[in-house]
Amino acid sequence: MSGRWRLRIATVTGLWFATVVALAVMDMRPSVTVLAAVAVAIAGILWLMLDLGDLAAPVDWRAYSDGGTSIRGADTRVRVLRRQISDGRALDGSAALQRSLVSVVDDVLATAHGIDRVGQPMQAAAVLGPRLQGFVDAPVSGDLLADPARLASVLDEIERLADRSRSQETR
Repeated sequence: MSGRWRLRIATVTGLWFATVVALAVMDMRPSVTVLAAVAVAIAGILWLMLDLGDLAAPVDWRAYSDGGTSIRGADTRVRVLRRQISDGRALDGSAALQRSLVSVVDDVLATAHGIDRVGQPMQAAAVLGPRLQGFVDAPVSGDLLADPARLASVLDEIERLADRSRSQETR
């Protein structure tokens, strides 16, 4: 048993004993086992919260925020990817970029149209159109980051899909 746990157990035992003695001195006839159970329960919850707090890793919120003034497209993930590419920030490569963009397309299809692209390929193809469907279905060919015109075209198609979805929601 580590020193940390010995200290914890000693502290809970000492507080429990002090509470029992204080209640006995005041002639309150304390229930020793009930007080022990309450002390163990409170200590267990407190230790769990403290130990889970040690496991938490810092979060990098910059990947999910877009401080730009661009008003094109409403999906923050597309704007963040566009900004990362234009600022020359390193991405994990074309495969990771394609996976991110496909997840955006899947989200728009699911939320705005109630379509699961994998489960309902015909309906998804009708909504996506041939260019976006080709991008979603095809494996990455070449370096997507090295072809800015193709990447811009894909981003524009995704933004149009999201804009069409929003305009249908407002009707």
